[in-house]
Amino acid sequence: MIFITGDTHGGIDIKKFSSSNFPEGRSLTKDDYVIVCGDFGCIWDGSREQAWLLNWYKDKPWTTLFVDGNHENFDMLYDFPVEEWNGGKTHRINGSVLHLMRGQIFSLAGLKFFTFGGAMSTDKIFRQEHVSWWSQEIPSREEEAAAIFNLTKHNFAIDYIVTHTAPTAIVEFLNRFDRLRDPTSGMLDKFVPKLQFKHWYFGHFHTSQRINDQFTCLYNEIIRLV
Repeated sequence: MIFITGDTHGGIDIKKFSSSNFPEGRSLTKDDYVIVCGDFGCIWDGSREQAWLLNWYKDKPWTTLFVDGNHENFDMLYDFPVEEWNGGKTHRINGSVLHLMRGQIFSLAGLKFFTFGGAMSTDKIFRQEHVSWWSQEIPSREEEAAAIFNLTKHNFAIDYIVTHTAPTAIVEFLNRFDRLRDPTSGMLDKFVPKLQFKHWYFGHFHTSQRINDQFTCLYNEIIRLV
């Protein structure tokens, strides 16, 4: 089975995985996946709390997959070993937690997932670089090029798209005009005209809302895909 949900922000929003909120979790195995749409937040400061959280995920019966958001320590995240997994590149955090890198396509349960994390922090002026904010939150040209290369190999035909932020038109629909200058949305805009997909899931905006038949913003809601 594959489930998908929104931001977890380290330990702040993990209550969504409690047995009362996510009873399905009790019957899952390591061959089942829960995908987090960015701001995983457990790669942050190397603290005891971070170690506890990663062990907490490791002890869960399922495997946790996440795309990066804008609130990750990218210096630490990019130090993890890169591993080819199910067709795409990952950072393996531990035996049960993997970071799905930007611009990759993964085959899960016979379905194709395109991943493209990253987003702009609107509060970065209040943060300190390499302490609470990292410029790598915005995807690089190399990551954008990798996305186009991989999508081209699949003729831009994907089952599910998992990102942190969304294309500009969707951000406008959410009335989040403070996010409209995000270069990440501009990159996603370039992909949209050619993409053929079943559904696009994203986080970032701290709301759970089905925008239309093809786009859903997730926060605390957990949706089963297969």
